[in-house]
Amino acid sequence: MSCIIQFQFIIIKMRKITVKFYLNNTALFQKKVNASEKLSVIHELYKSKIPSDAKFISSDGCEIETSDESDFSISEIMSDVIVHMNSNTYQIQYITQKIVKKNIQIQGSKLIGNKKGLDLYLYPEKKFTHEQVKKAIKIMVIAEVGSGKTTLLNSFINYLLGIKFEDNFRYKIIDEDLEPFRNNQISEIKTYYIEEHNGYPPIMIINTPGFGDTMGTNIVNQIRNFIIESLSEINAICFVCKSHNRRISISQKYIYNTIFNLFGDNVKENFIFLLTFCDGMQPLVVEALKSNNELAFNEIIPYIESPWYYQFNNSGMFESGDNNPFAHTFFDLGIKSFEEFTKRIIKLKPKSLDKSREVIKEREALEKKENCFISI
Repeated sequence: MSCIIQFQFIIIKMRKITVKFYLNNTALFQKKVNASEKLSVIHELYKSKIPSDAKFISSDGCEIETSDESDFSISEIMSDVIVHMNSNTYQIQYITQKIVKKNIQIQGSKLIGNKKGLDLYLYPEKKFTHEQVKKAIKIMVIAEVGSGKTTLLNSFINYLLGIKFEDNFRYKIIDEDLEPFRNNQISEIKTYYIEEHNGYPPIMIINTPGFGDTMGTNIVNQIRNFIIESLSEINAICFVCKSHNRRISISQKYIYNTIFNLFGDNVKENFIFLLTFCDGMQPLVVEALKSNNELAFNEIIPYIESPWYYQFNNSGMFESGDNNPFAHTFFDLGIKSFEEFTKRIIKLKPKSLDKSREVIKEREALEKKENCFISI
């Protein structure tokens, strides 16, 4: 009888069973393994998933030293097909992200291409209801041509939708390959409506045409008309510029000063600079902005809660491949930057643009009088 029991025990130890591995009391992964497999073998087989400093926990709750792993089998330490491990350095948050299921495309998104192994989907164009508009975070984005604004906005939508590096697709809200965007520019103001996702409120992104070497008077006029006709309040006015710019161009001075004056004193706390192509060094453009005596922005800085600028590098957002550590690193850094920026714009109180509308109308009336006088 004892021989039969012993034989049955050997069979149980040799069979493959599904074992759940827990690290710091958080589910890490599950695998089918032989119950008799030694811990040292398990640690080597799954070293990409198990931190190097992780220690298995014995049935009596003691940590098993790495040098002793060959003395224990899985069956000796598991309880209800669960094996516990401890780690002092591994972050639970990171573990949780790793076991979350990959994202799937949201309904209504349109496949527009495939680049570098990633399917690209266009975020569906939608209009907000009156209630959604009232709840929405409204940000206006202004930039010089070539500043990286389009890539920044396309990266931003991926953050808002919770896209992970491991996902095999990405979203865009602006398709640069479409006819109107062939030169990576838009000709008129366009609003993108981003519905509530991942606990974030709805967001309205008001994208303005990029300005170039000219003074950009047409863009200013478009913004004036937009404020009068379509915008009653604003959460943030965001200027996008390259981090490595050593000086502020004449057109930048004109646009920045005009926009600052256009929105008035009551909105001065809501200006934010978004710096692109950041490489980890101190952005040169920060000093250029602060040291330019001709910028009205210098008078505004003391009123803005620090930081008044955020740094971005979006080079990893549209890359793929688990064997691409640099892209993965840049992707994670980009996500962190968007997280900090989004927390800021949600925190900013919306400012009424009634005063701005009054100023615009007064200036337009004055300009008409001046034009009439000149024509006479």
